Amino acid sequence: MQENNNEAMEALQRPQVSKSGNNNYIEEMDDEERGITLGQIWHMIIKRWVAVVICMLIGLAVGVVYARAIKKPVYKATRTLAVIAPKDDDTSASNNVNNSLYFARIAVGYIKYPEVEEQACKILVDKTEDYKEMFSSVDDKGDTVYNTVVLDDYFTASLETYVSGNSTATSIFIDVTASSSDKQLSTDVVNAVVQALQDVSNTAGSALNSLLDHTIFPGTEARVDDAKDSSTSNVVIGAVGVIGGAVLGIAYAIIRELADTKIGSKSELEHLTGYKVIGMIPKYETYAEEQKGEGGEENA
Repeated sequence: MQENNNEAMEALQRPQVSKSGNNNYIEEMDDEERGITLGQIWHMIIKRWVAVVICMLIGLAVGVVYARAIKKPVYKATRTLAVIAPKDDDTSASNNVNNSLYFARIAVGYIKYPEVEEQACKILVDKTEDYKEMFSSVDDKGDTVYNTVVLDDYFTASLETYVSGNSTATSIFIDVTASSSDKQLSTDVVNAVVQALQDVSNTAGSALNSLLDHTIFPGTEARVDDAKDSSTSNVVIGAVGVIGGAVLGIAYAIIRELADTKIGSKSELEHLTGYKVIGMIPKYETYAEEQKGEGGEENA
C-alpha cells in the first residue's frame, strides 16, 4: 500500500507533457543521449557569427604581419652538371649509360668530401671579403682554416636522369642546390661547389682523381636573377591564418554556448520543455531601480 502511494506521489510531481509537445520532448531526450548534433553546432556558430568573423580577421592580420615582418625568404639557386663516363667503343650504349650512372653516384656521395668543401670555401673566400668571416678563420698558428661545417649546411645534391623523347639516349645529371636568405650567397655557393668538385676530380693525386677523372662537365653558371624564393607564399600564410582564426572562433562559439545555461527565447523554452508558451511576464524596473538609475544619470 505504501509503495502505491509513493508511485502516485512521484507521478504527480513529474511534469505532464501534452500530446502536442510529446514528440519534441522525445526528440530532445534523444539528442541528449546522442550528444551534440551537427545542427546544434551550426546553430551555435550562426548565433555567435560575429565572434567567428572577428577571430578570422585576427587570424588574417596575424598571418599578414608574419608574412611581411617576420618571415624570411629562402632563395634557392640550382646548377646542373653532367656526369659522362669515358666512352668505350667496345661497349654498348647501355653500358656507357650504366657507367655514367655509376660515376654520378660517386659524385653525389663525394660532393661533401672535405677536400671538395675546402676548395669551395677557398673559392668563396677569394671571391669577396664578405665571405672571409663566414667560410674561414685563422688558427693559433696564423694558418687559414676553412669552415666546411658552415658550408655543408648551405647546399645539397641530387641525382637526376633524363631520357630523350625517342628513348634511345639517357642523360645523367646532378642538381646542386644552395639555399639561404640571400640571393647572392645562394648563387655563389652553388657555383663554388660545382667548380670545386670539377677541380678536385681533375687534380692528379687527389682522392677523387682516380674515381672521377674528367667525368664532371658543369653546365652554365647559376645566376642571381634565377634564384627563386622557396619559402611559404604569403597567400598560403594568410589562408592558414584565416582557417586558424575560424577554428578558434568556432571553438569559442561552442564553448560559450555550452557554458550558457540561460534560456534566451520563447522558442528555445518550448523546445527544451515540450510545452507551448502562451504568455510572458515583462520585466519592469522597481521604484528603487528607477531612482538609482536617475541618480546615476545626475551624477554622470
